[in-house]
Parts: sequence; C-alpha cells; structure tokens
Amino acid sequence: MRDQVYDYLQTQSLGTLALSAELPFNSGAEPLYVKNSKRVYVDIAESDTDPFITALNGLNISFETTTVSVYFSVDAKRLPANYNSIVNQVKAAIHVNVQGFSQRTTTVAREYVDDLLITQIDLSFIKLT
Repeated sequence: MRDQVYDYLQTQSLGTLALSAELPFNSGAEPLYVKNSKRVYVDIAESDTDPFITALNGLNISFETTTVSVYFSVDAKRLPANYNSIVNQVKAAIHVNVQGFSQRTTTVAREYVDDLLITQIDLSFIKLT
C-alpha cells in the first residue's frame, strides 16, 4: 500500500516540498520529517482488525483497516503559499488504485514543534473480512 501512495505522490507537483524515498524513522532524538523540513515522508502501512459480527456458529466478520501515514514539516513563520494545495494533493492519494476496500478516509493532524508546523495525514483503507 505504501508503494501505491508513494508512486501517486511522485506524479504530483508538491511545490517547494520534495518527496523522500526514506521512511520517517528517528535520526538521533527526532524524526526525519522534523530534521529535514520541506520533505514528504511516507510510512509503511499499518493494519488493524476490529470485530464487526461474531456469531455462535463460528461466523466472524471484521473490519480490516490499513493506514498509511504521510508526514512533512514546514516553517510555521513562513508557511508555503501552496500549503493547502499540498495537503489536498496528499489527501487525494486516498483514491490510489487498490482493490477490495469499501471505505476510504483521511485524517489531518497538525502540531507545532519550535518554529515548525508538522503535518500528519493518515490515509485509511477499510474492508470487511
């Protein structure tokens, strides 16, 4: 799933931001997206399964949610003019071509660390299993 999101973002014009092939791991005490401002990092997919229907006859139906997180930071004092456009382009990655998912949702979280605005966009793909 990470590959599809990464490939999609490669085709987008992210303005002053650059797409990194690296995972958003910690270098020293801080994540790369804090250390390297104006770089977009795509994390590996995480999966979670929640029971939906559990029957006495052994029938179990669950929601399986696969989430890919995208991170980047920018200078909060001089926000890029196309900041909202970048966020919308990343959110549009929810429409990548993956089959079998009945729901797709996005969540945007913002946090300030010193003079940086850190943006995390979670792309969640949900299916019944």
